[in-house]
Amino acid sequence: MSEFIPIDDIEPESDARRPEEGVAPRALEDDPVLGDDSSAREGYDIATWRLHTLRRDSLVGMTEYEGNDRYSRKARRAQQASREARTAEGRQARTRWRVRVAALLMTLVAVITGVAVTYALELWGGKSVPVVDGFTKSHAQEILEEKGFSVEFEYEPSDLLEGRVVEMSPDGGTRAEESTTVWLVIGESRIMPEVLGMERQDALDALDEAGATNVKVKTVVSLDEAEGIVKSVRPAEGSVFMSTDEITITVSQLPRVPDVTDMGEVDALKALEEAELPAHVTYERGTADDRLKVIRTEPAIGARVEAGEEVTIVMGDVLINPVRLEDYYDAKMPAIREFLKNEGYELKASAKVDGNHVIARFESANDASLSFLPEPWTHDAEGIRGVAEVLGADARIEGVRFEVLIKREEKTANAKDQKNQSSDQSGWTEDSQQDATTTELGPSPGLELLGLEKAPVSEETARSVAELCGFTDAKASCTEGTIGLPPGVANYGHSFYCCYGETEEHVWTVLVAADSDEATEASRIVVTCVPKTAFNLQDPTHNGDNICDFVAYVDEYA
Repeated sequence: MSEFIPIDDIEPESDARRPEEGVAPRALEDDPVLGDDSSAREGYDIATWRLHTLRRDSLVGMTEYEGNDRYSRKARRAQQASREARTAEGRQARTRWRVRVAALLMTLVAVITGVAVTYALELWGGKSVPVVDGFTKSHAQEILEEKGFSVEFEYEPSDLLEGRVVEMSPDGGTRAEESTTVWLVIGESRIMPEVLGMERQDALDALDEAGATNVKVKTVVSLDEAEGIVKSVRPAEGSVFMSTDEITITVSQLPRVPDVTDMGEVDALKALEEAELPAHVTYERGTADDRLKVIRTEPAIGARVEAGEEVTIVMGDVLINPVRLEDYYDAKMPAIREFLKNEGYELKASAKVDGNHVIARFESANDASLSFLPEPWTHDAEGIRGVAEVLGADARIEGVRFEVLIKREEKTANAKDQKNQSSDQSGWTEDSQQDATTTELGPSPGLELLGLEKAPVSEETARSVAELCGFTDAKASCTEGTIGLPPGVANYGHSFYCCYGETEEHVWTVLVAADSDEATEASRIVVTCVPKTAFNLQDPTHNGDNICDFVAYVDEYA
């Protein structure tokens, strides 16, 4: 059995013990020191291998190179042993260093813990200020003084913490040296400030400073104070309130002219009365749309009115155009007389009938007449000649008749023809001279008043006149050929067109009539306007139950 022999025990072999040349080794082994693949190490020849054999505890054979390598291995082992010794010493040194560091850390932790504990025990670094927010004043003071602090107080309004700590300085939980002064803000009730008599903005600033967040401002008209002065406040001055309570201050304001445009007189005066403004009414000629409506005010709408100043309401006049017959029912007789006088009409006759009803006839230079009488489809006013003082403010109008005569001026021109020679059977000649007469019709003042160039007896003429007088939408019409007449009334010698219609309160008629049945141009135009009740006592059954038939019959035939 073969085994490795330690190198230290190998004796130098004698020549007698060398194996014979050519003798093959009995065993081929790797170097036990260098380990496997020792032949790969630097300095070794792969071709030479050490041969070991155990023969009586001696090396059978070794090359020269193997002998030298023996000493190299020994040196390496010594180096390795030295290296191991040094490693052990370093390990021991590191262990000692770790122990020292651990001891130092433990000491540091103990110091820090001691500092923290002593700080927490308030042995140094001042005292912790107690948190007393929301505490009562006395309780908070007691707690702070027990800790060695002095206490001072301030006060401010508060909704919910009346008599309690609202704020503190220094803040609770912070550290402070003993005898430090702690300021406590104590809540107190909000009290309404004194704002009466202040100007508006000053009052608002005072309420804001008191903590009011819901302030309403109202105005009240006042002529005895300057504008913008606080006249009242709710809640009252000195009362307790919360910041969210609604507070109302009433501020004086000079009256302003309200917007009364297009109102009637009664409504306009009522609006100004509600605004506590004195007012009076004047009238001004305007358009049909302005009639009996407020045109403007003086001062203007929205303007301030100083104390003692009166507002003038300027209204569209009751009477705008003398041919607007329905307007006369809204006017007083003195105003009517003044209006017609300004329009060129002269009072020709007046008389008093039942009650305060009057008959009056006014005529103008343009062949027009305006009459007030109970039955305007008749000619009753033509029979009155005297002028009675009966047209006072209490005179009442029952019916209105407007009549225009269509007259044309005739212009005649004479011209002489040239002499004409004529001969008789004897052959004598004589000069004869013949006068030629031509007639031209000039413009009619009545047509100019109506704004017409011609006035044929037709529906078109009647409609134009009705619109001029403020009437539209005729309900029925008749002519001399369609009129319903009572039995026995001859229908000849007449040429006319008549129509009627209704407004909210009145019945109107227009009659366009010629002076003969052969004429096609009107010689007169008659417009009437009466209350609807005027026909209650009439019996139009003989005229086909038609109002225009009845009016045309009375005016033309009766």
